[in-house]
Amino acid sequence: MKKILLILLSILMLFSLVACGGGSNGEDGNEDGNEVAESKYGGHLNVVTGHTCNQIDYLVSLGTWGYNYATCVWENILTRDADYNIAPGVCEYELSDDMLTLKLWVRDGAKFHNGDDVDIYDIEASLDRFLKGYGSALTYVTPYVKSYEVSEDKYLTIKFSEYREKTLYYLANNRTWLSVLPKEIYEKYGTGTISQVEDAIGTGPYKIVNYVGGVRVEVERFEDYVPCKEGHTGPAAPKMAYLDSITFWYNTEAASVTMGLLSDTYDVSNFVSEDYADMLKENNIVYVANGLDASGLYILFNAAGTNNITNKYPSLRKAIAAAINFEELTAVYGSNMYKYGSKYTVSDKYDLDVFKEADYYGPTNLVVANKYLEEARAQGYDDEPVQLVSKDGNTMALISKYLDDAGINYNKVMMESTSFNNFIASNDNNWDFVLNSPLTGYTPGTLHDMVIKQYWANARRDQLTEDLQNTPLTDPKYMDIWKELAELMVEECPSVSLGSLISGWYHKPELHVDYQGAECYWYNTYWDNPSKHAKNY
Repeated sequence: MKKILLILLSILMLFSLVACGGGSNGEDGNEDGNEVAESKYGGHLNVVTGHTCNQIDYLVSLGTWGYNYATCVWENILTRDADYNIAPGVCEYELSDDMLTLKLWVRDGAKFHNGDDVDIYDIEASLDRFLKGYGSALTYVTPYVKSYEVSEDKYLTIKFSEYREKTLYYLANNRTWLSVLPKEIYEKYGTGTISQVEDAIGTGPYKIVNYVGGVRVEVERFEDYVPCKEGHTGPAAPKMAYLDSITFWYNTEAASVTMGLLSDTYDVSNFVSEDYADMLKENNIVYVANGLDASGLYILFNAAGTNNITNKYPSLRKAIAAAINFEELTAVYGSNMYKYGSKYTVSDKYDLDVFKEADYYGPTNLVVANKYLEEARAQGYDDEPVQLVSKDGNTMALISKYLDDAGINYNKVMMESTSFNNFIASNDNNWDFVLNSPLTGYTPGTLHDMVIKQYWANARRDQLTEDLQNTPLTDPKYMDIWKELAELMVEECPSVSLGSLISGWYHKPELHVDYQGAECYWYNTYWDNPSKHAKNY
């Protein structure tokens, strides 16, 4: 079967080479894509991702990975720039010095895809839907919103009962959690799921024109879109819809996706068949890994459970960490992804020396592993097997080898994804450590609340995490709290970061894409020669 597929791919590659003329940067000679001429407008883009899309509601889609069309269609009330500072979205804003009052008003030129102007009552309705209908908002935002009301038919003022870092994290974000929709759509659906394409109305540079569940979502340029005037960076930068239309295809078969790239069925993909990646390179299909956001890869130790070994012996956790080659494991676990950096957070600001100096952190070090294994035995560990649970055979085999080499006993349990997720969700289950890849946070307060809180029972940790949530990022005390928490983490080793993984995108060299890491924003993306790129289905 593999030989037949190779022959087919070879034939497709030859056709593609003829079609692409060996690859070029277009007739205008713009190689770096920094200058955008009028000729850039036009053309169609076929994007394929290895996910299934069965909803078109932004509260379900979230605008990430398989649902990256959502960030073209919907826009948040507020967003973040490349440095993760709060920036205007559909609204301009003022945030009081005590960070307890947020005043919003609609930015100039904001329109819905149905042609209506956005007014402050649409903003109020969108906020109301978010506060009442989004699960994370019910936990992290709604309890801390004291009031919100419209004044002068122009301003919406939100008052908070107390400052919470996580509250602002959800209110101002580059995902589509708090996107703006028309008030009448909220009145029609309430907090229920928007199901009709004609009701999927946003304010973004593209609008949805066709949706086939599990197959594709097609968007077209919204001609009346007015980009924001501010010169912010990253997701907050002005959005230019250069393309006429984009189709987001959903295909989980790597070989099929690879054939589609070679045959021009697809223009962009975030994964391919590794067996034929070289063929793409020979055909001038370029691979780019770049980003603002990323997916973190972690070893999570169950230091909160009641029926597991690693909860009892902190030194055993360090022995396991020292036995693992992080670089190699990241490469296997993050197939078709790049290792972005060994950091707990994306920002260098929070990457403290305490992590780098931990002797269990890095490549395999059997001397260090043996040292901590002996410490664990002194703590009472009598070499009973740890419980290794995984849903991936490759990583299971690799970790088994690391533990064998270090002389650490273990039992292996392979599970399907659903069973696996349910199993590790309970701290009472007999599992000891697991690999996981949650989205990394940009700050210690958001990261650790999401990633390790449920796996690490420690009263001081709880207090430090709470202090982070209640301390503004601009307060010098924030870094002091984070440093103490980081030192505690290294001492107890409840979680080990293996680095951040960033999605790699494959595409033709004449396409210039505005990448933002795990989320790819297709506005500000254009062809060198749009006339060569039309719909092919």
